[in-house]
Amino acid sequence: METGNPPGERRRISRFWGQKLVKLRFQFTYAVTIFVLLGASTFIIWLFGTLAINHMVDAGVVTGRQAVENLRILNRIIGQLSVFSLALVFGLSLIFSHFIAGPIYRFEKTLETVRDGDLTVVVRLRARDEFKELADLFNQMLASLRLRLQTERDVVDAALEKAGKLVDVLRQAGHAAEAGELERVIAAARDLPVRLKLR
Repeated sequence: METGNPPGERRRISRFWGQKLVKLRFQFTYAVTIFVLLGASTFIIWLFGTLAINHMVDAGVVTGRQAVENLRILNRIIGQLSVFSLALVFGLSLIFSHFIAGPIYRFEKTLETVRDGDLTVVVRLRARDEFKELADLFNQMLASLRLRLQTERDVVDAALEKAGKLVDVLRQAGHAAEAGELERVIAAARDLPVRLKLR
């Protein structure tokens, strides 16, 4: 999400409100979907109310000009309150969608960090966020991956150490050319770029 701040500078986040819109497209889609569904149901309720009033007036169930006018005012008030309620629901949908969008945002940032080679990162969610079980599983997966990679590194380091001792044995046995070649292989293996941060 573009914030308009210079690179490297973070936007100051309100202590009271926090950053509620972290996945803008998802959160607006979520809020608009709820708004449309509630708006359609509210319109249907208002329409049936209007049709019911007209039917009662036409059938003579409600008589008197004042009674008919009161029913129409009541239906109009219900319609106006419905519009206010829809606006309120839209705003609340944006805020409460943060409990889903926030964790998605955290997962994305964690995956970007892992992609860049840092396996020490963990997903941390707030108390009211969704997807806590998924975050725990993801963190367990990262811990397992770190352990496996560290074990493999330890095995490779031990093998290189043994190869280094073999170089000494080859030199003592008078095989300097083979010892030099093995030293070059060991040096090349030690110089391999290690791009993963495990600890």
